[in-house]
Amino acid sequence: MKYDTILIRPSRRDYQHKDRFIFFHQPLNLCYLASNLENQGFSVAIYDLEFEPLNSQGIIESISKAAPLVIGFTCLTNTISNANKIALLIKNKFPDILMVVGGWHPSALPKRTLQEFKGFDMAIMGEGEDVFSSLVKHVRLKKNYRHLNGISYRDGDNIIQNDSAGLIEDLDKLPFPARHLLNWNMYDRLQPSRELFLKGRRLTSIITSRGCPGQCTFCAVHVVHKNKTRFRSADSVLAEVEECLSRYNISHIDILDDTFTADTERLQLILQGFLRLKLKSWSCQTRVDFVDKAILLKMVEAGCREVFFGIESGSQRVLDLLKKNITLKQIRDAVKWAREANVEFIKLSFIVGGHPDEKIEDVLMTKALLKELSPDRAYVGVLVPYPGTEVYKEMKDSGLILSEDWDKFSMYGTFPVWRTKYFSSKNLLNIQRSILLSYYLRPSYILQRLSKINTKEKVIWWLSVIMMGARLLINSFKRETSKKRKNKNFE
Repeated sequence: MKYDTILIRPSRRDYQHKDRFIFFHQPLNLCYLASNLENQGFSVAIYDLEFEPLNSQGIIESISKAAPLVIGFTCLTNTISNANKIALLIKNKFPDILMVVGGWHPSALPKRTLQEFKGFDMAIMGEGEDVFSSLVKHVRLKKNYRHLNGISYRDGDNIIQNDSAGLIEDLDKLPFPARHLLNWNMYDRLQPSRELFLKGRRLTSIITSRGCPGQCTFCAVHVVHKNKTRFRSADSVLAEVEECLSRYNISHIDILDDTFTADTERLQLILQGFLRLKLKSWSCQTRVDFVDKAILLKMVEAGCREVFFGIESGSQRVLDLLKKNITLKQIRDAVKWAREANVEFIKLSFIVGGHPDEKIEDVLMTKALLKELSPDRAYVGVLVPYPGTEVYKEMKDSGLILSEDWDKFSMYGTFPVWRTKYFSSKNLLNIQRSILLSYYLRPSYILQRLSKINTKEKVIWWLSVIMMGARLLINSFKRETSKKRKNKNFE
């Protein structure tokens, strides 16, 4: 079948499907682009290369059959290089196809992205639904599109950057994501929280708002959504949930908002709707300063099984440097309330080297707080200074970013190509490992997890996790040994 456009999510080359802790959600951003295009009469296909086993030959054969006018890539910082390789592969065979890139990285560095990566003809800055559909329309009608706001493009040897297209103010006007274009069998195999919904259960994600009220120095959300939080109405959210339940037979919904509980009045309406729709299993992430015990109790009553809080540090000094605008008391209270409300899984994230001025005493406070809070799952990542963030500018100006090898800009599984004032790249990695191992290998944590393993499927799942973790550690040490000389300058 031929298509007007193909949308591609490139893979992260550092992770193999059988050996990774980072499980990927369905590409809702591409599904939003696709549904917006379909509503205007365009034909669309989605290639999710995180899951689809397409090699170079397979990609070329697929593109040849589809004969698209435009190919759009969505890119994070650590997928931009791989996306460019795919784009060059396609461009060498089909030079007339317009190659467009969007996402966090090109939104932060639109001109530089086109200068660095010759596989792309154009970059879309910010939210892409309206801009991309206008672009495809112009291309299909063979009209000049260079006047469109929200794009950067090549003009001979020059890169032209147009004005911003602005934010989409009314999120309710967007059609629901085109989940029907996804290969569901791929996602049924690899699920991001399989403790909650094991064999035979199906999940999807939804986005009920865009942006975050926080001002964290390390977060890239403001690159696209600026300093504004926009909300879909409760009616729109519940209509999409109803579609997920009836059309796709969904068992669990993961709400991907940065701060799901930010609008209390809207939250109450959504929770009432979840009860009415009998949604019995869902998860969300939010901030500790946007919950209380009463809210968490109502969330659990309405089917919430998992809550994710971004904690980042156990040092109040570092929290203030990060502009988290939260206190240690708020952290302790939120986790206590979640536990008292019987949230089944409490997940917390922490960052090693979250601020360039973090010291060893701050790290020790984080390590102590993690053990005190004892979450069901702890994510401890090394800070990544993503382009467009406040910490990126600070570290770049201070000479702390030692290389801009974008493949290495990942919180897990790579050797950091940056340092902080007090920690070398190797120090950061060693601290991360130390915190994770000391937490997960505690007898009390192991007993806590064993007490919740009450089915054969959970036993099998946890054995696979242990084996996966062992392989990752072994492979990590092997990579570090083989690259020791190469990374010597970073130590």
